[in-house]
Amino acid sequence: MNNNQILVTVAIPFYNAEAHLADAIRSVINQTYTNLEILLVDDGSTDRSLAIATSFVDKRIKVISDGGNRGLVYRLNQSVLMSKGEYYARMDADDIMNRQRIEKQLETLKLDSTIDVLGTSYYSIGANNEVHACILMPNIPITSNMYILHPSVMAKRDWFVNNPYNDKFVRIEDKELWMRTLKYSKFRNLQESLMFYREYGIPTCKKYLTTHMSSLRIFVHPIKYDLNWLTAVKNIVFAFAKSIFCLYCHFTNQMDVLVSLRKTNKRYSISFDMQKAMVELDAAIQDKDVWN
Repeated sequence: MNNNQILVTVAIPFYNAEAHLADAIRSVINQTYTNLEILLVDDGSTDRSLAIATSFVDKRIKVISDGGNRGLVYRLNQSVLMSKGEYYARMDADDIMNRQRIEKQLETLKLDSTIDVLGTSYYSIGANNEVHACILMPNIPITSNMYILHPSVMAKRDWFVNNPYNDKFVRIEDKELWMRTLKYSKFRNLQESLMFYREYGIPTCKKYLTTHMSSLRIFVHPIKYDLNWLTAVKNIVFAFAKSIFCLYCHFTNQMDVLVSLRKTNKRYSISFDMQKAMVELDAAIQDKDVWN
């Protein structure tokens, strides 16, 4: 490791993530950029997640566990304040990084110091690491929807310190942060799929409703988020309509219908080389004999 390299913190908050946590951690350990601080932040897991996190032997890893269940937003802000890296990279406990993710994001951020937050394009994967789609995110995120994949973002640590997540916006804490800071921050996406983003299962009605109610808190304050009134009203109507439809699906036992409608940014889905994607995924999670 070159001691002159910039230190990058990668933070993975986790709660009951035993099914996929090991692959997520391996993909960080296997990064081509090696000067990392890896923060594994437990949110009071009741399954084997904490045992999995502590079973990895790597001097770059720090496992944080206070036994409490404080929620994702709290853990995100906690990990930012605990981080020592000049840059801070997000990562979810059930996703997988391409081995070159940190290297390529850092290279871009160093070349263009005007970029505040940098995301990436990604592959959509299922429960068993099967690749379903390749999503080419817009280089410049669309303002009204802020198309930027949360677990793919990387920014200067100071940016996150100065712009903490708001715990009043559960499940859309990322979107609220992007929209709140858009007027003075520059967001960009790399046009390369450097994340394997896991999408499967049937979210509960409660989660859907929480998402839509949190969205309403944004759009009822268009001036604060620099939105025009037409956009705000349209999104308020959509949020109410989606909430009503969610309740209908819940009470008629048709929650699977919501999943079929939950298309992953299909407007940005592109053709891709499946063999290349699988080779990259396998390389990301290869075991380097780091278990106890």
